[in-house]
Amino acid sequence: MSKEYVWSPSSAGFYPVIEKERLEATGGWPKDGVDVSLEEYAALFPAPLGKYIDTVDGRPGWVDMPPPTAEQREEAARSKQVSLRAKADSEITWRQDAVDIGEATEKETADLNLWKKYRVLLMRVETSNPLWPPTPEG
Repeated sequence: MSKEYVWSPSSAGFYPVIEKERLEATGGWPKDGVDVSLEEYAALFPAPLGKYIDTVDGRPGWVDMPPPTAEQREEAARSKQVSLRAKADSEITWRQDAVDIGEATEKETADLNLWKKYRVLLMRVETSNPLWPPTPEG
């Protein structure tokens, strides 16, 4: 087993052995490095869904990702809300144009009202505990 990489528990990172001299010269070579073979390194990629590489018993290994914090969940909900709002705005705009110029079909007029209602409900979603309204498409 030839060593190709070094794993640093303190930085949770891999360092190619071929770069050792250069990194030592700049103070970037880890003092706590653990030898890792090419086979061991390759077996860690890609990481399974919901896992990341960290130190397990002094060696690199997969660990479970921690659940998102309340702040991260709320930020994700705000991001989703912005994305859904952009979609609703786009669907409303062209239908409203058709209504404004007297070219809307009955279905387009009905769908316009559904999209407007959806947009109102969407903007009322509490991002700390989101309950998403169904889209008019569904």
